Amino acid sequence: MTGERWDIEKETACFNCHKGAIQLIEITPVETVITCTNCMAERHYTIHKVEVPDTPPEAFEDEAFRLRHDIWNFRYTGKCVNCGNCVDNEVNVDERRVRTLCPECYFTRLYEFNMFSESRSRR
Repeated sequence: MTGERWDIEKETACFNCHKGAIQLIEITPVETVITCTNCMAERHYTIHKVEVPDTPPEAFEDEAFRLRHDIWNFRYTGKCVNCGNCVDNEVNVDERRVRTLCPECYFTRLYEFNMFSESRSRR
């Protein structure tokens, strides 16, 4: 995924301020950063695993982990770095992981929560 970056805007409740606002989601080969446009808090996720399984991966939800926030499930039209097709990639975000999945070749990236930072104006 060298040089590839997805910039996504999603309107939903913020993990920090809990207000409905546009969340700026930047997905790169090594990191995902989510910034709330209301409170400017940032959540950082670092790459944990990249794989191309033979079959679709299991569901994103992990029932062993009790979530305090909703899981964001949506699609982003972008070029898959593995198969090269422009497809509606599946994107899943929860408070501890981010996953991207190409529906054609099953190229999957899994990012794990690394750091949270509030905006300086709110400290």
